[in-house]
Amino acid sequence: MALKNISEYKGKSIKHVVREAIEEHITKYEKEIEEDSFFEIIGSFETKEGDWSERGDWRDSSRE
Repeated sequence: MALKNISEYKGKSIKHVVREAIEEHITKYEKEIEEDSFFEIIGSFETKEGDWSERGDWRDSSRE
């Protein structure tokens, strides 16, 4: 309900309002996000299947 009210008040679509909110949040917390140690693990280990971040089929749903 709040998104609908905001979008009507601003004269923008709900999609646009959500996009703006996400962009504002990322901008506000970008430095903290970049410094989060969780993201340091990306690419820091190998699996028997290979480096998934470089494989073209990593989104293959048949692997689930």
